[in-house]
Amino acid sequence: MAEHRSYYAIIPANIRYDTRLMPNAKLLYGEITALCNEKGYCWASNDYFADLYNVKKETISRWVSDLEKFGYIRRSIVFKEGTKQIINRYIFLNQEGIDEKINTPIDEKVKDNNTSINNTNNTNVHSVKKLRDDFEKLWKLYPRKKGKEAAFKHYKKAIKSGTSNKEIQEGILGYKKEIKSNQIKEEYIKHGSTWFSNRGWEDEYTYSNNNTKSISDEIAESQRRLSEAYEQ
Repeated sequence: MAEHRSYYAIIPANIRYDTRLMPNAKLLYGEITALCNEKGYCWASNDYFADLYNVKKETISRWVSDLEKFGYIRRSIVFKEGTKQIINRYIFLNQEGIDEKINTPIDEKVKDNNTSINNTNNTNVHSVKKLRDDFEKLWKLYPRKKGKEAAFKHYKKAIKSGTSNKEIQEGILGYKKEIKSNQIKEEYIKHGSTWFSNRGWEDEYTYSNNNTKSISDEIAESQRRLSEAYEQ
């Protein structure tokens, strides 16, 4: 039987109430936070968790995959140099503000062993700031700024699923054009959280082209304003 850790575990509300996750996947997340609180990252293998919860290793693999798919954790894999043989796996939390120690970097010994770490996961480690910066630029364009943090959560999921900033930007501009053309009152404009949650950039917007400035003009103007940011 695996050794039981005495460190406290945390399961935030957004994970507790995420209906996409199995209940035991949420419990596993809590166990991962406990291990992260010890060293700043979780080093335990699927075999360790399978023994701990008395389930098959494949079951643990599904839970871990779901937690990663929905953006709650990220994994870094260390391969034996020149091969696909896995030497170590490290799990990091994507949830901000859980514990200061949880978000500390890997210690120097682990860094020395990470020469073969997966490049995609390395990129993910440094992507949070860019996601926030890009979102802030889009948020400035949105006409009714309500529910910012909820909107950011849905924005992150959209970007990770393959949506581009340009798609979202053009969707916002299309919605603004519809609001202006149809003279929609402010109280009927969707809150930002609602628009991002419903993937508003995928909607078709109706508006008159009789205005002096066309939607293509507005897109061009907006792209000129944001070109520097998105060229980085």
